[in-house]
Amino acid sequence: MSDSTSGRTPDSTPAGQPNQAAKPTAQEVKETLDYVDGALGAAGHSVTDPDTREILRAQAADEITGDEARAQFRKQQGIE
Repeated sequence: MSDSTSGRTPDSTPAGQPNQAAKPTAQEVKETLDYVDGALGAAGHSVTDPDTREILRAQAADEITGDEARAQFRKQQGIE
């Protein structure tokens, strides 16, 4: 079974942990960010803040988890 957005096969990484077994390539990270930009653009939105884009890139590169990305977004916006 492969992940529909990256084509990578999921492993048994525990929830909340970055996937250490199959890091995406630079090209896969770029494709993921292009997909995000396209989806947001289709809805009339964009992400232009460099700090926010870096958080998105880090999550797409499996350097941080989705929970960590959300926590960073919240901290950046002064929500926490």
